[in-house]
Amino acid sequence: MKISKVTPLASLLLALCLNLAFRVECQAAPDAPYQASAIVFAKDANGLSATIKGNAIPTFTTYQLFDPLRVVVDIANASFADSLHLPIEVKQPPLAKITGSMLTDKNPVIAKLEFQLGADSQYAVKRDGNDITLTFTNGDQQGTAPAAANKNAADGKPEIYDLRITKGDGEAKFLLVADGPIQNFKKVALTRGGGRPDRMYLDIPGFRAPALGREIKVGAGGVSRVRIADRPEGARLIFDSSLSGPFTYDAAPAPEGILITTRAEGAAKSAQSAPDKPQGSDPVSQALALYGQPGNQQAQKNKAARPPAKEDSAAAEFADAGFDRQKITVDFYKTDLHNVFRLMGEVGGYNMVVDDSVKGVLTLSLREVPWDFLLDVIMNLKGLQKIERYNTIVISAKDKGFSWPEKVTPKKELEIEPAKGQEALAVEKKLSQPPAQLAANLIIQKGDSLAREGKFKEALAQYQMALDKWPNNAELAKRMAGMCLSDLGYNQEAIDYAQKALALNPKDPEAALQAAIGLANMHRPEARHYFETAVNVPHPSRAALLSFAGYEEDNADFEGALATLAKYTSLYNASLDTMVARARIFDKQKKPELAAAEYKAILYSGYDLAPDLAKYIKGRVKLADQQ
Repeated sequence: MKISKVTPLASLLLALCLNLAFRVECQAAPDAPYQASAIVFAKDANGLSATIKGNAIPTFTTYQLFDPLRVVVDIANASFADSLHLPIEVKQPPLAKITGSMLTDKNPVIAKLEFQLGADSQYAVKRDGNDITLTFTNGDQQGTAPAAANKNAADGKPEIYDLRITKGDGEAKFLLVADGPIQNFKKVALTRGGGRPDRMYLDIPGFRAPALGREIKVGAGGVSRVRIADRPEGARLIFDSSLSGPFTYDAAPAPEGILITTRAEGAAKSAQSAPDKPQGSDPVSQALALYGQPGNQQAQKNKAARPPAKEDSAAAEFADAGFDRQKITVDFYKTDLHNVFRLMGEVGGYNMVVDDSVKGVLTLSLREVPWDFLLDVIMNLKGLQKIERYNTIVISAKDKGFSWPEKVTPKKELEIEPAKGQEALAVEKKLSQPPAQLAANLIIQKGDSLAREGKFKEALAQYQMALDKWPNNAELAKRMAGMCLSDLGYNQEAIDYAQKALALNPKDPEAALQAAIGLANMHRPEARHYFETAVNVPHPSRAALLSFAGYEEDNADFEGALATLAKYTSLYNASLDTMVARARIFDKQKKPELAAAEYKAILYSGYDLAPDLAKYIKGRVKLADQQ
């Protein structure tokens, strides 16, 4: 994408920067101590390994997601170096592609790397000093992890875009909301075996469920959890029993899709329920002794019946103790507890509220453990308590009084009543939304699904429907402006959506930058006003500064461009982009000595230069030396 006619080199650099403005906010905050500089691949007898090279000890989590099948590494307080060029097309089975993004709205900033897999694969993660190594092996995964969807096979399929769960006395109702009634489905019941509970499979051929979570904890109607997978032939739901035997169930078409009802009907509770916590004084022993206790006879029987494989044994022991949430790998090194809980909330999908009285740091390294087990380990290590409700986990000291309100008025912020003599905690979480916003959220999920498939026009239409229902959603308007610019090339529509966001927040630098780029692409002089709004903030983004400098250069405002580049350098230090831009501007100003000095600095900077750029700069330096 160009904002106007410039030299090929200037156009290339400007297009790169403008594209990054809507995908990766160039780099993370300048104080991020960890920087990923390269990904190195190696093949050996164990499979393919990918090593993330860094400059400090990382704090990170890893987890697996589906549709598409991928392994995600979230590195806290981190950034990507200029030398790491993302995305990376790998094409070495089972790896297909590596993408990266910066979650700059998180505190700390999170650098996210996604390793997309072309086929199911087991993987292992380890930290070696400053580096993180992922090792992948070909072949089907062990266990019951859902398979990734085959995108080509899924094209054109209707969608299941919501799962509504109602819990009653001894039963649970699961309403699958789809594009219409589901008439064709198949139910299969499997009895327990290999340390696994009884379960029921529900296969729905011809439908997809990309917007649903991959795993949902239930704890009602005899069901402990529901897992969802997109398969080439259709969607599959797996209902795991929480009982000592199977639960009863029925399924019938409903106007919205399909309704599944499960009932416990007096079955005894399974020994897979979590046993009482031991009362030992050592917090580590307490946390780790939650499973496999000598006094737990049923657990010992299950343990003896398991196959000797290490992975299966560990998984069954976790299940016996009631730890059944998503497995993750973590490596925390002297990390502040507030940052630990924030990162865990991001991975687990929970709202995390941490009381100010929680203090200290944590060093902990665990591989492939359930998310809820890790949380209990930290609770016991640090003498903390957790209170969970409304998809929110509140963490505080054990002696801290706490109670939830009985009733919350819609649109009113939740206030937590303090216990007698104790200071109150506050959860800034709205527990209810107006019906129009709830409907808009469902439509946004459908738009997100289409965008992941590359169907940007269809996604934009869904987002427009959602914006009509929720017109004061500035973030959605900005998302639409970014899609128009980077994916569709709709400059005027991008301007319109950016201006909608600015009408709600006139000083929003991101929306101002989107409007500026759209106007500059159309050669409109109003672009300068929006560029100035984007950069005249206490800490303007890298993308805004580089884009504005390119705009000023293109409009022959060379002194203005140099001033903007100087501001960039003062905030973020010099980069290859700023050095090349300065040299190019000196050439345009007919200042060959200054241009040659800048080109020479680039040549000896150590930056990884593209071959054409390196050849051009070497020629300029050689010519300057001859004169």
